[in-house]
Amino acid sequence: MKKTVIQSVIFSVIVTVCYYAVHIGAGMYQTMTYVPNIVTQYESAHTLQSEVSFGASASSLTEAQRALLLAAASMLVFAGGKLLYLRIKMR
Repeated sequence: MKKTVIQSVIFSVIVTVCYYAVHIGAGMYQTMTYVPNIVTQYESAHTLQSEVSFGASASSLTEAQRALLLAAASMLVFAGGKLLYLRIKMR
């Protein structure tokens, strides 16, 4: 049991690190390949100035909560997969 918990924690850390690495890499790629186009940006200036939204629009989960949820989900997936593997192996 202790070995399974340690393996699931390691698996969840790997999944979480990979998740954030992919998002950081995608953000870096988009930042490096972005080419501003002044002509098309000026056309949307009127729309941006005439629309005003009131209130706060933010995600209900903070980054820490999202990371913990991802880690817990990956731990459950690993433990469930291992239990399924052991059940199939015992047959």
